[in-house]
Amino acid sequence: MHQPTPQPRKTMRDVHKPLPRKRYAPELKRAEAAREHERVLHRKPNTPTRIQPVTIGIAAGVSFIFFSLFFFAHNALAIIARIKAQLPGLKTAATTLNTGNLSTELQSLSADFTALDRQAHAPGISLLTGIANAFIPGAGMLPDAVAQGAALNQKAADISKDVDFLKNNALGLATSGHGDELVAAVTRIDNNVSSAKLIADNLAAEASGIALSNGPLASAAKLVSQEYNRIEPDFAAASSGIAGLRTLLTAPGDQHILVLFQNPTEIRPAGGFLGSYGDVVLNQGNITAINVDDIYNADRQLDLKIAPPEQLSGITPTWGARDANWFFDFPTSAKKVASLLQDSNLYQPTHIFFSAVVGINTNVLQSILGITGPIDLPDYNLTITEQNFLPELQHEVELGPDKKPGQNPKKILSVLMPLLMQKLHTLTADQKSQLVATLADHVKTKDIMAYASDSRLQEFLNTADVAGSVYALPDDFTGDYLAVVNANVAGGKTDALINQHVALTSTIDADGNVIDQLAVTRDFQDTNQTDWYYLVPNKDFITILTPPGSKLLALTGNDAARTPVPPAPELSIDPDLARIESSETLNRPMQTLVGSEWNKISFGAWLTTDPQKTRTLTVQYQSGNPLPIHDGMTYTFVFEKQSGVDGSLEYTLIAPPGYQWKESGSPTFTYDTEQLAARETVTATLVKQ
Repeated sequence: MHQPTPQPRKTMRDVHKPLPRKRYAPELKRAEAAREHERVLHRKPNTPTRIQPVTIGIAAGVSFIFFSLFFFAHNALAIIARIKAQLPGLKTAATTLNTGNLSTELQSLSADFTALDRQAHAPGISLLTGIANAFIPGAGMLPDAVAQGAALNQKAADISKDVDFLKNNALGLATSGHGDELVAAVTRIDNNVSSAKLIADNLAAEASGIALSNGPLASAAKLVSQEYNRIEPDFAAASSGIAGLRTLLTAPGDQHILVLFQNPTEIRPAGGFLGSYGDVVLNQGNITAINVDDIYNADRQLDLKIAPPEQLSGITPTWGARDANWFFDFPTSAKKVASLLQDSNLYQPTHIFFSAVVGINTNVLQSILGITGPIDLPDYNLTITEQNFLPELQHEVELGPDKKPGQNPKKILSVLMPLLMQKLHTLTADQKSQLVATLADHVKTKDIMAYASDSRLQEFLNTADVAGSVYALPDDFTGDYLAVVNANVAGGKTDALINQHVALTSTIDADGNVIDQLAVTRDFQDTNQTDWYYLVPNKDFITILTPPGSKLLALTGNDAARTPVPPAPELSIDPDLARIESSETLNRPMQTLVGSEWNKISFGAWLTTDPQKTRTLTVQYQSGNPLPIHDGMTYTFVFEKQSGVDGSLEYTLIAPPGYQWKESGSPTFTYDTEQLAARETVTATLVKQ
């Protein structure tokens, strides 16, 4: 009998074996749905999704790094803002060696930079700064910019330290045989300034790169870049100038510095009359001699025969060093005086050359005496003080026992100067600080000016506003310029008693023309003087300097023009004098010389003021070329002070029809001062009414 084939026994594995997907799709869907329903029914409430610990660590690390990067950028922004705030101070320190409180601020910045640099090199930040540019544009450049900023800050701090050292010790080192220390300090400054210049260039490049990005860093970096571009020429001049000073101090052999003692009681265009001068001998930073002499001594030994300026032709047949500070531009006057002295037989046989010239008005010496205290001169039975310095010296020079043929009437200065130097060598720390501040104030008022034959050092002096150069109007200058230049010609020492007031009203018409009404008032005050040189009339030749293109409209109150004495045929003509005088023509109705000098239009007239009298010269002229009148136009007025001439200035500016000045809120803007700086600059903004 046939038996059926046995079937395999089903097991539990067979019961739950997945069905083929394609053939049993409906059954598969029902089974998966049942299993999901069972999982939902048996799930524990609030069971969290499980995340691997490694994932948590990575997220926390990235968050920490990005937060660190954010705070790093925030701190960098704060320091960038502080750097911007310090840039004007760095400029001032670089160009005037006036560090002020800069050292303290630089030390504070140094601490900030150290902390910021530490942040910049924290783990992960350097790696992610490139990625961070997507979130904080410019962040990728920050670490290098921080390093450059820290290096620049350190250089600035080192420079500031040495500058402070020199301010307090330079004179003592130079006069005590320790010039090597002075040279070493200047050498360090030279090296650090050169290094700082390179670092600053790199930092400016970094800032420019950051400024091209968008975001909070861009605006701050742009400000830094703009500020640096503004001061970079001054920075370069400082670097070059310090190198020039180093060359002067380290040059082999004796270097001669000419010191001009200018007496403003007898005013001349570049300062006071040159009655005396000093020859300071410098060797490797050491002052080895100070020789003070009467300038007439050198002139008597000058073989050159040169025609004098036309205004002096009535009182002297020839020109000499005594009258060579005839130019309002001090570098021109300084070179001329030095050249005539060098050509005299006093210096020419030994080929002495003056490497630099310093002009000092006598009121500077008065201020120094106020710090050092009185100086006894037993040979003259005198005690020289701040109060009696000038009257007593003038009395000795004009009426004293040394005023004899063959004698040196300026001998009293030769006796005084070594004693004054001894006093300066023993100043206390407070007195040294007071001396530095006092001399800085005299520079600001043009009582101290300097010229150097080294072009690098001269450029530095120009940048630092110490050179006494005539202001060069920019090509895009919009505004007005004025200088009133006095020259005492046989008027004694009467400028000591003259009070000068300058009043200028500038009216701008609808076409942009500037019509100037100028009044120069000279008041000869009564101070009960008895010496003859205070009692003669004040004879003044006034030169008014105005912008190019100016036209004289009227001039009243002046004396008749003087006819110059023709020079003798054997006299040579100085080229600088010839350049000015050949441009001049006499306006006969106004008795005024109209010409050009220093790229300015000049109006020249004589004005004599008797004792206890007042004279006023009035001048009306159209200043320069028409202005581009528009809303928001910035107008600049520059008044250039003459060295040795104090007084007051009153300036009134009247807007064109339909406009007013933003600063005053009216069509009239006024400015006045009784303390004239070397160069007064006034700006006003034109707005539509």
